Formats: sequence, C-alpha cells, structure tokens
Amino acid sequence: MTATSGSVQFDFGALLKQAWQLFVANAGLLLGAYVLLGLIGVIAGSLSMQLANLVLAGPFSLGLATICLKTARGQQVEFAEAFSGFQRFPPAFMANLLMLVFTTIGLVLFILPGIFVMIIYMFTYFCMCAENLDFWPAMERSRTMVMANIGPFILLFFIVIAIGAIACGIGLFVSLPVTVLLIALVYDQAASASSFVSSDSASA
Repeated sequence: MTATSGSVQFDFGALLKQAWQLFVANAGLLLGAYVLLGLIGVIAGSLSMQLANLVLAGPFSLGLATICLKTARGQQVEFAEAFSGFQRFPPAFMANLLMLVFTTIGLVLFILPGIFVMIIYMFTYFCMCAENLDFWPAMERSRTMVMANIGPFILLFFIVIAIGAIACGIGLFVSLPVTVLLIALVYDQAASASSFVSSDSASA
C-alpha cells in the first residue's frame, strides 16, 4: 500500500487471499455468528413483515463489522460480540435507516446514484466501531475516505458484488464474512493512510 495526498493503492488479490485465510482460521466463530443472526432476521421478518428486519439490520451490521474488524486485526474475539451492536442501538439503527433512505432515493434516480451512495458509506459501521463515532460522523468519515480515493473503492464494491453473485444461496454464509473481512482489511489500510496524510498536513 502507498499513500500520496490521501490516495491509496490496494492489492485486492492479496487482500482477498488474506480475508479467505482469516475466514478459514476463524470459520467456527464467523459462520456461527452469520448463521445465527441470519436465522434471527428470517424469523423476525416472517413474524412481522419487514419492520423487524429494519430494526435489527443496523445493530446486526455493527456487531458483524466489529467481529470482522477485530478478526482482521488479529485481536481476540468473543461470539457475544456479534450482538454488541445492540449496546449502541440508536446510532446503529439511525445509520442503517439513513443509508437505506439515501440508497432508495438514489436507486429511484436512475440506479447509479444509489450505487454511489452504497459505495461512499461502505465503511460506516467500521468507523463506528473502530473510531467510536456516532452515526452521522461515521457516515461522513466513510464518505470522506471513499471520496479521497474513489476509483479503488468502486472496484472493491463490484468485487464484493461479484463474489456474492457467484456464491448465491447457502454459499452466502461463506461469501458474506469473507467480503466483510475484505472490507475490514481495506478500511484499516485506508484509515491508516488518511491518518498519515492528516498528520503530515498538520505538521506542514
């Protein structure tokens, strides 16, 4: 990875390989968390239409981002941390709600704006758990990181979509944690680069 004025170059092939290795080494924890949370979401959705999924999506996403980021960093992870998003329920819920609203509006406006919204906010939950940010500062932090280096992140988005499309069905229980681990690895590199640039700017 190299950084120049906020720009970062990623070796997505190497990062994907690293994400896969991390998944294999922690398969029990990651599969267990994704399967359990997936089943809860399915049951909740079937009982109360989509309202329950709307309520649960934010905290679940924050919890999964937390365990994947800690796994990517080689830190000790406990299974209960998959539910850690509920400890910050209001900001997790609001982050999901706002991203859903913005994405829906964007998709209605000829699809491409909706895809752009998904790309610029892809690091929101990682910013919330890694930097302890509230929902709007986390969304802004994600947007700033992505906009500083938009090209590679567009590529990352389509890599994630392609992996999900190839896996489909039960394979999603493998592809989802692998792709979230990949995004966590990319987030750490991008965050380190942006911190490096900020420090240089402050000392200049």
